[in-house]
Amino acid sequence: MLHLRKHLLPLLRVASHLPTSAASSSSLHLSRRRRRLLSTAATAATANPFSVEDYLVAACGLTGGQALKASKKLSHLNSPTKPDAVLAVISGVGLSRADLAAVVAADPMLLCARAHNVAHRLHSLRDRVGLSDADIARFLLAGGAYGLRKCDIAPRLEFWIGFVGSFDKLLPAVKLNNGFLVSDLDRVVKPNIALLQECGLSVCEIAKLTRLKWSVLSLSPERVKASVLCIEKLVVPRSSDRFKHHLLPLLRVASHLLTSAASSSSSSLHLSRRCLLSTAATAATANPFSVEDYLVAACGLTGGQALKASKKLSHLNSPTKPDAVLAVISGVGLSRADLAAVVAADPMLLCARAHNVAHRLHSLRDRVGLSDADIARFLLAGGAYGLRKCDIAPRLEFWIGFVGSFDKLLPAVKLNNGFLVSDLDRVVKPNIALLQECGLSVCEIAKLTRLKWSVLSLSPERVKASVLCIEKLVVPRSSDRFKHVLKSACWNSEDMLAMKMEFLRTTLGCSEDKLRAAVCMSPQILCLSNKILCQKIDFLISEVSLEREFIVERPWVLGYSLEKRMVPRHSVMKILRAMGLMKDAVDFSSSLPYSEKNFVARYIDPYKQAAPTLADSYTAACAGKMPAQVHL
Repeated sequence: MLHLRKHLLPLLRVASHLPTSAASSSSLHLSRRRRRLLSTAATAATANPFSVEDYLVAACGLTGGQALKASKKLSHLNSPTKPDAVLAVISGVGLSRADLAAVVAADPMLLCARAHNVAHRLHSLRDRVGLSDADIARFLLAGGAYGLRKCDIAPRLEFWIGFVGSFDKLLPAVKLNNGFLVSDLDRVVKPNIALLQECGLSVCEIAKLTRLKWSVLSLSPERVKASVLCIEKLVVPRSSDRFKHHLLPLLRVASHLLTSAASSSSSSLHLSRRCLLSTAATAATANPFSVEDYLVAACGLTGGQALKASKKLSHLNSPTKPDAVLAVISGVGLSRADLAAVVAADPMLLCARAHNVAHRLHSLRDRVGLSDADIARFLLAGGAYGLRKCDIAPRLEFWIGFVGSFDKLLPAVKLNNGFLVSDLDRVVKPNIALLQECGLSVCEIAKLTRLKWSVLSLSPERVKASVLCIEKLVVPRSSDRFKHVLKSACWNSEDMLAMKMEFLRTTLGCSEDKLRAAVCMSPQILCLSNKILCQKIDFLISEVSLEREFIVERPWVLGYSLEKRMVPRHSVMKILRAMGLMKDAVDFSSSLPYSEKNFVARYIDPYKQAAPTLADSYTAACAGKMPAQVHL
C-alpha cells in the first residue's frame, strides 16, 4: 500500500492531460499505456535536498559515469516530480530498465519535457503513424527521443517513413542524425527535395542523403541552392550527366566550405568548391571515428598504408576536416588511385585547412599558370608537402624559371620536396649567389636540385663554411676543378670533410697531395659512406689484386656499384682467364666504363662457342648469385 501511494501521484498528474481519444479507450488500454518503471524505493521517496545524479542512477538505471555526465544538463532540476511523470509515460511502451537507461543517457533533457506533451505525441505515433509499442521503443532507442521532446513528431515521422520507404529503413538514419527529425518540412525539407530533383537526383538518391552525419536536407534551402549554383558555375554545368555526381560530395562538406568562403576572396571561392569526396561507406561515418578505416574507405589506401599513415593522424576524431581537404584537392582531376598515392605520401595533408589549400591551388592556376593536370602531377610527385606547408605559388614560380620548365622541376620534387618550402630570399637566393661566385653556372646549380638533400636548402652559413672547407682541405678556389668538387661536397661540414679525407688517406695509404688530386679527379667519392668505400677498396685489393696506388690514380673505379658492376664483370674476366681465353694483362678497370650492351658485345658474345655458359654465369652474378666455378 505504501508503494502504491508513492507512485500514484505522478500517474494521476499524467492521466489528467491524456488525449480525449485515450479516455474513450478501455481502462485496460489506459493501463497498458501508463505502465512504468520508476525510481527504486530510495529515490521514489525523494531525499531532501534532491540529487539529480543519484536520481539518474536509482530511478533511470544509469551508471555512475553516465549519471555524472547527464546531470550537468539537468542541474536546474530540484524535484523528481517532472522526470517521474515522463518516465511513467515512456516506460509504457515496454522499455526495459536497460533500455530506459539508454534512452535517458542519450537525451537527458527528455526528463524535462512536459509529460502530457510526451503522452500526446506517443498517442499520435500509435494512432496516426501506426507504430506499435515495440516500434516506438526501437525509435526511442535509435535516438528518436530527441524528436519526441522537441516537437509533434508524428507528422514528420509519417513523412520520412514514406520518403525513405519504410520505418526500418528510417531507423539507421535516425541513429546517425536525429536532428533532421525536427526540421521544418514545408520551409526546409520539401524545398530542398524539390531543388535536388530539379538537379536530376532521384527520390532514391535524395533519400540516401538522410544517412549522412549532417543531413543535407536539414540545411537551409538558401545554402543548398548556393552549393548547386557553385558547382554549376565552377565544376560542371547542370546539363551534364556528371552534375549530380559532383553535387552529392559537395553538399556533404557544404557547411565547412561555405563558412570558410566567407573570409576568402571570390577567386578563392572559385577553387574551394571543386570536390569529389569519400565513398558512400565513409559518408556515413562510424562512431567512434576510426582514422584507419577512414583512410581505407575515403582515401583508397591499402590496409598497410592506412596503418602506417594513421600513426600520424591519431589526433583526428572527425572526418570533417579531411573531407573538406579531399573535396578541394580531388577537384584537380585526381583518380581514386591518385588520391590514395597523395595521401599515403603525405597523410598530414588531411589536417590542413581546406580554405588554405583551396587558395593555394587557385594561386597555382592563376599566378603560376598550371592546369589541373599539371597540379595533379605536382601533387603526385610529392608537391602535396609544399601545398600543406606554405603558399607554394611564388616558390614554384621561382623554381620553374630557375630550372627551365615545370617538367624539369618534377624529377627534383620527387627526389627532394623539402626544397619547395625553403625561404627564397633568406636561403635559396643567397646560396645561388655564393655558388655563382665559385664558378658554377645557373645550369650547374639547377642540377643540384636533383640531389636527395638539396644544397640550396641548407643555411647560407653552412654552405659558405663548406666552400671555405673545400678550399682549405681539397682544392683552391682558383682551380678549374673547384666547382666540380663543390657540387659533390658542399653539404659536408668541415669536420665531416676532414674525417672523410683522413679516412681515404689512411685506407688508400697515400699522401695528402695525391689524395687531393684523386678527389679532384673523382669528387663523387666524397659522397660515399665509409662502409661502402671499405667494401669496394677491399674487393679491388683482395679479389682483383689491384694495388692501392693503382686505385689512387684511378679513383673513378670507386664510383661503380660493387654488386651490379664490379663483381659480375670480374667474374666474367676470371672465367675467361681460367679458360685461357683472356690474357692476364687485360686491365679490369677498363671493363667498368662499358655500358651493359657494349660489355656483353665485347666480353661475352665473342666466346659463346668457347664458353657457352658464360652468359648465364654473368646473368647470375648480376642477380647476386655467383656461379659455382667462381669464388670471389
